[in-house]
Amino acid sequence: MSPHQPTRRIEITGQQWALGSWEMHSSPSASRLRPLLANPYVGFREETVRPLARREVATLRVPLILNLGAPYHVALGTSTRAEHFSSFVAGVSDIPAVVQGATHSCALQVDFTPLGARALFGRPLAELTNQVVAFDDVLGPQARVLIERLHDAGTWEARFALIDDFFLARLTKADRCDPRVSHVWSQLVATAGQARIDHMARDVGWSRKHLAARFRDEIGLTPKVAARVMRFEALLGCSRAKGRRTWSELAATCGYFDQAHLNRDFAEFAHTTPGSYVRDLVPGDAGLLADGEPFAMAR
Repeated sequence: MSPHQPTRRIEITGQQWALGSWEMHSSPSASRLRPLLANPYVGFREETVRPLARREVATLRVPLILNLGAPYHVALGTSTRAEHFSSFVAGVSDIPAVVQGATHSCALQVDFTPLGARALFGRPLAELTNQVVAFDDVLGPQARVLIERLHDAGTWEARFALIDDFFLARLTKADRCDPRVSHVWSQLVATAGQARIDHMARDVGWSRKHLAARFRDEIGLTPKVAARVMRFEALLGCSRAKGRRTWSELAATCGYFDQAHLNRDFAEFAHTTPGSYVRDLVPGDAGLLADGEPFAMAR
């Protein structure tokens, strides 16, 4: 067990449903890493009666998939050509993707904030926007060493400790982004994407155009687009919360002018409709089915 985390709390959830079963183990990271992460670590196994395609909507998270099983097939945006990936990083995005796994899947997921990914991967996130990149193309041979150690580890607890150690070591030489960009990002987060861009530009002493360019380079999207994606992610979170509310009520709660604007974001950021989104949720909030979408596998 890692000396950085002598005890580890692990929450286990799972479900059986018509197409198979899944089990998920989640655990907080080391405390020094938590400001850089969007969610706790997750390790999961899934068995299904056939390969399932899931739709991943536009997001401001930067997920790292550490794969211990068969490769995934990923198609971005409107493409029906899927690339093969084992372990990979997905950049921030304003387009959806479809990800198809095998009938037996086993992997870990680490969700970074944009600032966390910028610091720990040591590169501007514009290089990853709307892309999926093999983990070893991002971090080189050390990525392959981590995957080998995760394969050899016998428990989820040991795997989470290995991830802690790996990124704590990188934290000592983290490459932070421009503090003015960090300030603007913090303002967007604090206001759930409602902060005025002209006010933020004035706060940091930049023009709106210069702010958009610098923010896009460091974070991966312009402040305006990032605010829209942030609002959409908040909407999806509210829609899955307990208590039935109409989409019109949710639109008002999350800062949409009306439901027509909400529908536009569903079409742009998820390639679906609100009704289809609800229908396609995997039981237990374990993803969004995208069955029926054809794949032409890239060679």
